[in-house]
Amino acid sequence: GLKATQSVLPSMPSLFTSLASAGPMTRYVEDAALMLEVMSGLKVYADLSESTYDLRVAYVPTMNDVPVDKEVAQHVHAAVNKLATIGRVEEIRLDIPKMTETFEKHWMAVAAWILNQIPEAKHAQMDPYLVSWAARGKKMALNDYLDAELQRLLIIEQVNALFEKYDAVVMPTIAITAFDAGTNMATDAQGQPWEHWTPFTYIA
Repeated sequence: GLKATQSVLPSMPSLFTSLASAGPMTRYVEDAALMLEVMSGLKVYADLSESTYDLRVAYVPTMNDVPVDKEVAQHVHAAVNKLATIGRVEEIRLDIPKMTETFEKHWMAVAAWILNQIPEAKHAQMDPYLVSWAARGKKMALNDYLDAELQRLLIIEQVNALFEKYDAVVMPTIAITAFDAGTNMATDAQGQPWEHWTPFTYIA
């Protein structure tokens, strides 16, 4: 999967625009790059295997000190070792303290808006998890939502600053291995439901 920069690919107007981005899903990296070029009209792909380009890579083993499953960490480290053959890898610490709460506020607001379009009598037929997030969003003050908008812009600035120094930032996609099918979410070390089991995807 390739999450393109927002607005690179056209999409229908949606309140999810601040939470998602359009991009191709393919079997191989080269196909994803080619598909993005076709869809966007932009030149995005370079064959690094035949290049003398000195790739600058920031390796982020975790973000905000979230514990990472040993198996996940091993796979990410192996990928970083491969990148070290075509560039310079620097392990860095990355802290974005308000990342999770900023994402939460955006998601709550959109969930509340979605349910507001649907008759309340039908809410009982909907995903309870979505309904609970919508209820939280309904109680959120406008100032809290605007604060999340501001924080999102500040996070974008922080991430953009990374790319002034590095060509790529490599980090885990998720912190854990797959959990059982049919389960709504993972559990934490104490066995409690872990709402934020994808903490590293918010940055994208």
